[in-house]
Amino acid sequence: MYLLLLLFLLALNNNILGQQQLADSLFKEKQWENAITAYDKHLQTNPKDRPGFQWNKIGQCYYNLQQYAQTVDAYKKSVLFSGNAVVMYNIACLYNAKLAQKDSAISWLDKAITAGYTQYQSTLDDEDLKNLHDDKTFKIVLERMKKNFSPCSFQPESQQFNFWIGEWKVYNAQGQQSGTSKIEQILNECVIQENWIDFFGNKGKSFNFYNSETKQWQQTWVDDKGSVTEFINGKYLDNAMRFRSSRPIVNNGKKGVRRLTFFNTNVNEVRQLGEISYDKGKTWTTEYDLKYIREK
Repeated sequence: MYLLLLLFLLALNNNILGQQQLADSLFKEKQWENAITAYDKHLQTNPKDRPGFQWNKIGQCYYNLQQYAQTVDAYKKSVLFSGNAVVMYNIACLYNAKLAQKDSAISWLDKAITAGYTQYQSTLDDEDLKNLHDDKTFKIVLERMKKNFSPCSFQPESQQFNFWIGEWKVYNAQGQQSGTSKIEQILNECVIQENWIDFFGNKGKSFNFYNSETKQWQQTWVDDKGSVTEFINGKYLDNAMRFRSSRPIVNNGKKGVRRLTFFNTNVNEVRQLGEISYDKGKTWTTEYDLKYIREK
């Protein structure tokens, strides 16, 4: 009995694979009408075998046959099963460019954004949607997409450290140049990256970002000797960005903690003050006191 059941399941599986392979083969050979029939038959006999994928394939076949209303219907069925934001976006493009239904196009674009579609720049460049650029509702929907694409640029906290962005000559407390630093925004304005070169050519980088989960700024410093320092609990208070080290340091058997402060002195000057305490923050000793003078 067990052997018969096993043979039956193997035969059923082979049948499923055979139908799928036939449909895919017809699709590859660009036999669009026959491929539609094959995918449809596969869905009828195997309704739970990736229906979102199968309906998407059927939609592509209809598109290549220039039967755009049928393409939309197939894509909609695909979305019911998959919730795929890209397919929703394709529906929007079809409604606008092929079926001249502007309102439906914007509605489906909005659905795609809600489902997580983030390709802002490609949407802006898409010829299928170019005629909508002056439409007020389209502009509102596109702004929503931009927030999905670049959330940090819309988050005020992520902009608090922007005063440090630029190219700087850096001087120590004695007025001697210690090095140069280029500070730039990367990753859609989510990270401020420091590129440091000291007077002797040693290099280091720090990555500074606002952590939306902890509601605090963080900094990770790495130099070309493998030294790593992490600062957390960063907050912008009283016109200065203030950090604490993430874990204690040990120096000659004494445990200490660091704090790091960037003072927003003016548009062309930033003061970076590194301090250390060995008495749990009661008193602080200056490790370094640097002045950044803007070049660019």
